[in-house]
Amino acid sequence: MNNSTSKIYIISGNVFVTLLFIICTMFAFQTRTFAQTDNSKKETTLKDIFQEGETTDEKGRKKSGAELANDYYKECVSNKLTLLNKKTLKMLCSCKAAKIAETLSPEEIIHLKDDTKEGKAARSKMYINADSACMDYAVKEYTKNICMHDKQFKEIVVGKSRLCKCTANYMGKHVRRHIADLIMRSVKYEPLTLDPISFYLRSPAFDIIYNNKKNYCYRVFVYGKN
Repeated sequence: MNNSTSKIYIISGNVFVTLLFIICTMFAFQTRTFAQTDNSKKETTLKDIFQEGETTDEKGRKKSGAELANDYYKECVSNKLTLLNKKTLKMLCSCKAAKIAETLSPEEIIHLKDDTKEGKAARSKMYINADSACMDYAVKEYTKNICMHDKQFKEIVVGKSRLCKCTANYMGKHVRRHIADLIMRSVKYEPLTLDPISFYLRSPAFDIIYNNKKNYCYRVFVYGKN
């Protein structure tokens, strides 16, 4: 993993405080409600990532936080259920792994897989420090990609990249502004998830905002009007 490739975004103090408040509230009172989903689209959790014995190396030495985060990165980039392309997935995983290594202790990383009080606390810390800093870039890149292949714009040749960049930038702004709510919704239905972005990208909420932003950018592109 190359930390120099990580694209880390700084969220405002207000968004951080909001996210911390919501996560802490959810930690205390969250009910264990699960979405009815197809098993083939089940979110990845640390139960899928850390197998028995993988918290130690071949010599039996306990792994450091950086080593455990690197293990997370390797599994993250091999996620077969993601909607992200390989380049965007690598950037997301690199960003998240760097933040996990930086802000979580080895014990907290190990507890991420646990359906316990300690596990909830560790995951909350990951959402606050990693997902909130890394999600908007990945959403922007995903938006740009689907926009370039959007059937609505298939007749556009010149200027399509500019139109899709506009759409992606607005989606990134939306994610940064509503990051707390987006993560909270994901965790409500997938309490053990390490991948809240996948839940969001598959949700009707994403489709609604995407269609709104792309149509706005299209009007600006074609008519020069808001």
